Amino acid sequence: MESPVRERVVTDITQTAEKHFRIASDLLAAHAVSGRDTVAGYYGIGKSKVIKMLQAGYSLKSVGDVMADMNDMLIHLSIAST
Repeated sequence: MESPVRERVVTDITQTAEKHFRIASDLLAAHAVSGRDTVAGYYGIGKSKVIKMLQAGYSLKSVGDVMADMNDMLIHLSIAST
């Protein structure tokens, strides 16, 4: 896929997906936790911090799970905020 505009960066989606396949299933939860441009996330937890946390092996699979153990969630959130 190429951009019709000169000097624009072209992103290889296949290569990007292969590079980040381990964190792909957590990206929706990461987006919810870190917020957007117009909607705030948790204070001090931005997109780069969440992505670094996911790359370090932590998971956000419990976000949105009403049966998740609250103590586990709190531990993960406290790790993320440090």
